[in-house]
Amino acid sequence: MMMFALSKINLLILVVALFTIIVYFTFGFQEVLIANNARQEVGKVIEQTAFLVTSKNLCGSIEVSVPEKLSAASGGGMYFLMEIRSVELNDSNSLIFSVINRDEFLRAKRKGEEPTIVASDRRNLKSAIHIFSIESGINDLCYGGSAMLGFGIYDLPVDSAAIIKEIKQGQDHVYIIPCSSASDSSCEENAHQVACWIKQNRGEKSNCFDLPDDCSSYDIQDCS
Repeated sequence: MMMFALSKINLLILVVALFTIIVYFTFGFQEVLIANNARQEVGKVIEQTAFLVTSKNLCGSIEVSVPEKLSAASGGGMYFLMEIRSVELNDSNSLIFSVINRDEFLRAKRKGEEPTIVASDRRNLKSAIHIFSIESGINDLCYGGSAMLGFGIYDLPVDSAAIIKEIKQGQDHVYIIPCSSASDSSCEENAHQVACWIKQNRGEKSNCFDLPDDCSSYDIQDCS
C-alpha cells in the first residue's frame, strides 16, 4: 500500500515538473516571438521613413500606423508603444524608433524610471528632424521631445504619424506629426497646425504643406 502511495506521489511530482517545464518554455517562446515581431515592426517603419527621406523629391509624405498589440503564439500578445525620437550627432541626426511594453512604460512613468526597450532601430540622416508630440488631446501638439504612438495613454488612440519630407534651400527637413485613426481629419488637422508653425517660425509658408486660411487658432508651444 505504501509503495502504491509513493508511486502516486512520484507520478504527481513528475506531472507537476513536466507542467512547469512546458509553461516555462511556452512563456519563453512567447517572449521571443514578441521580440521578433517588435523588431519587424520598427524595421518596417524605419525602412518606409528612410525611403521617403532619401528620395530626391522636394516634397513627400507617408502615413505610418501601429497595431494595438504585438501578437504571440497563444493568441495573447503585448500591448505596446512606439517611441520616435532623434539624437544629434556631429554631422547628422539619428532618427530612432523603439518599441516599449505599454504596461511597463506606465509603471516606470509613475516611478520616474526609464522603461525597458523591447526593440529599436535607427537611421543616421543628413536632415533636420522636427518631432511633434501629443500633450493631451489628439489635436493638441507641442514641439520637441519624442512622439509616442499607441493605445491606452491618451483618451483616444494616437496610433498614426504623418511623416513629411521637405527640401528647402538644399537642406532636408523631416517632420514627424502624430495623429489618431479615431478621427478621419486628425492627421490633416495636425499637419495644418505644423504648416502654421513653419510659417510663424520661418516667415513664409512651406510648399510641402497645405496652409489653412486662418492660423489664429493654432499655437504650438515647445513641449514642457
